[in-house]
Amino acid sequence: VWLAKKVDTGERFAIKQIRRNEKDTREETRARREALIMAHLRGSCFVLRVLYTYQNKIDRFLVLDYFEGGSLQTQLEMSYFYDRRKACFAENRAKFHAAEILLALRHMHARHVCHRDLKLSNVFMKADGHIALGDFGLARLNVEPHRFPCHTFCGTVEYLAPEILKGEKYG
Repeated sequence: VWLAKKVDTGERFAIKQIRRNEKDTREETRARREALIMAHLRGSCFVLRVLYTYQNKIDRFLVLDYFEGGSLQTQLEMSYFYDRRKACFAENRAKFHAAEILLALRHMHARHVCHRDLKLSNVFMKADGHIALGDFGLARLNVEPHRFPCHTFCGTVEYLAPEILKGEKYG
């Protein structure tokens, strides 16, 4: 991910660079799907916005909102770095972030999107403390639990839900 600054306004953006690979059609499909899903989820301040996409012969680029605070993972690691006794957020802060994550999930589920890789490093924070979900590379569109559930074993192993480990359908 690159940090870019618009020359005339000074506005900052994150540019996610994804290597194009004709040999790996799964990776190409994943990159296209990520841009499509992020565009589909517009309208919520709790979901990272894709502003532009472009490509050349080698790479595909997603121009995204820039979140100055980094990820919740980074924030948690910083709190531990400054005080080794506190490897956690204060209760009020944790409740605040949890509420915003729930609002993001409600928005996604209302649009039949399942993230499938929800973890601290995929929750990004603005300087004012508000969050947005990002990294939709494993997300799935058109998920309806009773009609079109998910059944793929995917995600970050340490964060897998029990129903995925049991091989059950989810979504």
